[in-house]
Amino acid sequence: MATFTKGLLSATSANDGQAFPVVSSHDTVHTGPSLATSYDEIWIYASNASASDVTLTIGWGANPSSDDDLEIVMVVTAKTGYHMLIPGLILKGNASTALIVTAYASATNAVNLTGYVNHIVA
Repeated sequence: MATFTKGLLSATSANDGQAFPVVSSHDTVHTGPSLATSYDEIWIYASNASASDVTLTIGWGANPSSDDDLEIVMVVTAKTGYHMLIPGLILKGNASTALIVTAYASATNAVNLTGYVNHIVA
């Protein structure tokens, strides 16, 4: 039977669950599991406290410098609260290299991310 454990995104500062800013090009938001029998169900929310809308790019599942990752691009509107970005999508464990989720914003320190992960072990 599978076990489920709720946890923080791996990039959460000080492991306290607070929101953290997207500060540079393709910051790592979460590193997935390294066991082939493990899965991470990832939930990510964003807020934009700046005065202008910001384009946010999420790299899903690989190195952001490669062409094999999926990029999810959205506009986070200014001062409108939290927006759900990733609604429980799954990263499967990869025994050779853990898959990663990255973030890049068109304006530095404008978008803050928060979220959680359901770690699933089969």
